[in-house]
Amino acid sequence: MAGGSQWVVLGTLPVDYLAWTPDIVSGAKKVEDYASNQRGITGQELWVEGRLSPTTRRALQGRGWKVRDKVDLAPKKPAKKSGSMGSRREPREVSE
Repeated sequence: MAGGSQWVVLGTLPVDYLAWTPDIVSGAKKVEDYASNQRGITGQELWVEGRLSPTTRRALQGRGWKVRDKVDLAPKKPAKKSGSMGSRREPREVSE
């Protein structure tokens, strides 16, 4: 897609532990189906506040997902900047 916008579908889950269950398999498949039918979407990412099981990590990565765990998903107050629309902030990793 030379010159076109490229997007990813980003899912966030505020869970302590994510196991590879039939519901997770089904949800991942639905996201993949949606993404494959949308122009400009180039992948899927999943950010989890807690941990992913080793099976979940391997399965999602094997399906082309980028996964991150131990991500701080708590909302933050935006910094007050005069005349600014705010700034983009990367998620902060949570230490073990």
